[in-house]
Amino acid sequence: MVHAAPVGVTVVDLEGRVRLWNPAAERMFSMPAGAILDAPITDLKSPFEAENVEAFMPMVRRVLMGEIVSGTEVRAHRSDGIQLDVLVSAAPLRDSTGQVYAVMGVLADVTDRKRAETAAERHAREMSTLYETSLEVAQAGDSKGILQTILARATELIGAGQGYGRFWSTFNQAYWVVIRVAEAELRTLDLTMIQAAVLYWVKTSKEPPTPADLSRLLFRRPHTVSDLLNRMEKQGLVRRKKDSRRKNVSRVVLTEKGEEAFRRQKDVGAVARILSELTAEETETALAALEKLRKKAIEELKSGLSAPYGWRGQDTDSVQGNL
Repeated sequence: MVHAAPVGVTVVDLEGRVRLWNPAAERMFSMPAGAILDAPITDLKSPFEAENVEAFMPMVRRVLMGEIVSGTEVRAHRSDGIQLDVLVSAAPLRDSTGQVYAVMGVLADVTDRKRAETAAERHAREMSTLYETSLEVAQAGDSKGILQTILARATELIGAGQGYGRFWSTFNQAYWVVIRVAEAELRTLDLTMIQAAVLYWVKTSKEPPTPADLSRLLFRRPHTVSDLLNRMEKQGLVRRKKDSRRKNVSRVVLTEKGEEAFRRQKDVGAVARILSELTAEETETALAALEKLRKKAIEELKSGLSAPYGWRGQDTDSVQGNL
């Protein structure tokens, strides 16, 4: 009957050795009975996290004193590393004289239930935050107030409770403030931020980029980049020319006016003054951290972006190779 049970069943004797490990426990932890039988309970640190085994021991002692314990949740993992949430109940086993000679534990995998509960809680929190955001946005009097409201609420949603909220909020604030400063200076050159970015990538790429290359580098949809290039061509900043090896491919190059605009936008000084607040060591540390975050973000996007972006299946280093 124990061997046919749909939940894991284990028996631990008074010496703390595992005497039973049923098939359901084998399947739950992907650990055969032969690997655990006759081993001390401390060897359960293999499937169970160490701190949970230590927390489990007082429960065993209580059961050995004749108490029945139920509903204790512990975190565990299979032999292949997959994490599990396990609900543990235990009761004493007695011999014919009424003496306790072992502890029987019943192990139920509640991972799916816990995930469903977490998802439901997150959904409720998101709905509440979105509702509050809509009320605050309606009360905000200007675009700056709206942006700050949305940023604050987004911070709550993406993990303030996980320690990321302060970082994310500061990161966004620093980014947008620097962007505002750069936009103000670029306007004196009759350039926008995205146009300055196109000039930079066209000028610094190893070979003239294609519109598809710029789509990936700028994280913009191809039709958006095409419209942008059309406007820049009308301004005389760039031109498209046929690839000498592939006739159906065009590449983007700077015109003389574009070259001059690139040289002038390099002289924009406010951003440089802001960045000069960092020492050389701080700059290298920040750069390494941002490159790490960028690479991870690209990996996250690879499976989610549609084909026109060109990320599906692409090595995350391939774009960085154009830097």
